[in-house]
Amino acid sequence: MADATSQLHFDRLQRALAAGATGAWEIHLPARRAWFSDAFRTLLAADERSLPDSLEALEARVHPEDVDRVRAVIDRQQTEPGRLEVEFRARSRDGRFAWFEAIGIGVREHGGTAGSAAVTAGAAPALGIRLSGVLRPADLRREPGRDGASTARASFLAAMSHEIRTPMTAILGFADVLAEHGTADEVQRSAADAIRRNGEHLIKIVNDILDLSRIEAGAMAVEEIAVSPIEIVEEVVESLRPRVRGDQVELVVELLGPVPSLIRTDPTRLRQILLNLVDNALKFTERGSVRIALERGPGDSIRVHVTDTGIGIAPEQVDRLFRPFAQAETSTVRRYGGSGLGLDISRRLARMLGGEITVRSTPGRGSTFSVEVSTGPLAGVPMVTTLAPEIRSWRHGAASGAASGAVSGAAPGALNGSSRALRILLAEDGADNERLIRHHLEREGMQVASACTGRAAVDLTLAARRRGEPFDVILMDLGLPEMDGVQATRAVREAGFTGAIVALTANADGAERDRVVDAGADSILPKPIDRARLIESIRRAAAGRAVR
Repeated sequence: MADATSQLHFDRLQRALAAGATGAWEIHLPARRAWFSDAFRTLLAADERSLPDSLEALEARVHPEDVDRVRAVIDRQQTEPGRLEVEFRARSRDGRFAWFEAIGIGVREHGGTAGSAAVTAGAAPALGIRLSGVLRPADLRREPGRDGASTARASFLAAMSHEIRTPMTAILGFADVLAEHGTADEVQRSAADAIRRNGEHLIKIVNDILDLSRIEAGAMAVEEIAVSPIEIVEEVVESLRPRVRGDQVELVVELLGPVPSLIRTDPTRLRQILLNLVDNALKFTERGSVRIALERGPGDSIRVHVTDTGIGIAPEQVDRLFRPFAQAETSTVRRYGGSGLGLDISRRLARMLGGEITVRSTPGRGSTFSVEVSTGPLAGVPMVTTLAPEIRSWRHGAASGAASGAVSGAAPGALNGSSRALRILLAEDGADNERLIRHHLEREGMQVASACTGRAAVDLTLAARRRGEPFDVILMDLGLPEMDGVQATRAVREAGFTGAIVALTANADGAERDRVVDAGADSILPKPIDRARLIESIRRAAAGRAVR
């Protein structure tokens, strides 16, 4: 009867652990024998055959760079048994490396000492150390009472993000208008530059705070799609070329060996990580070079190294780099600025992509930040061994490989191969933003109609279609009154509108993007609106759809 009751309790415990995405484990030292619960094996996509009850079998599934750290934590228990906690990467359910956290406690059995015989299955306890604990995905860690606060903070910051990013479109946009029209007054030119420079800094801080809040609330979603790692690096280089300091710094891209032509990861988050690392390298490098080197990592992974010849970091300051709101030292903040969030966010994102960020640095000589991410299975994926010449090296003033925004054979604001101006409906309830965006579009020769509510946008779309002059593109702000942008998008699609719809939003994360695309939008343009991206998005959207 006792055995039956014990088995019942054991089964209940197994089910509870599985429901909470938590596995149980036990290790006996020094024999290194182990026991793993069913939930433990499920987390690691294993069964009793692929993960038998032995510590060696577990270590074989741990990422090669984390094995020594895990061993050190376990071995320390032989002389200093007590609480243990260690994070490591291991193969998970989808075959990729994911971060896990093991928490447990070591106790001496019957006063045993290190070197005693270990417990064996079915035998009476012998002298030794018994370690018992749980395993869970690292992103499921929560402090008591933290979930509700994190969720509320994320919601609040998302709302504040909209309230800040929307007016920043007007602030940065009209600063560009002043710069584009030019002025002989040096004071006015300097003022316009200062507005844009400080506005961009503010937007970066807002983005960082919002990202950190989403990650801590568990609301940061990651995708897994096939992308070219080289193309992502090209996009990063192209966007940061204006940051290169004169002709004193060279921006170099190189391959350290064959790299996969395609990997399965989240391109937005990988691009975000690399943008932060390369931007930091350029910021701290006044002369010399910033080198971006790609190589295949261990197993199914890829590494990107960002090496600069900048100021470097003292060894005692390296650990501070990945703490929120921290930088190497106070003088760095005063001289170079920054919120101290970028590297913390980048490391968290890298871990969400099944990887890690590491750093090597020598004060006065420079630093190397290396990001590794999981790629998904690489069997059969073609490898790339050379780079196109135009992306290998670039200095300020050198010819850029970027394509011109002009469309050959067509007027600037016209359809491809046509002299007719593009007809645009601008659905935007902010008067300043409406005036700014209209200014940009009309300068390109486009015909613009405006709506300040979602209902008005639907009515104008249907009226234009009845006149036989349908809009080619609708720019749809998602925060419209009366009927929001998603509802208005769905309504015009259901009414038969076949032109392009570009959504304007301050919150372009994965969930929002899915909601908008499901309603019928072709693409999303995040706020604050950049003029060049606005025009390019409209042209691309118009070329991809033909109104009928």
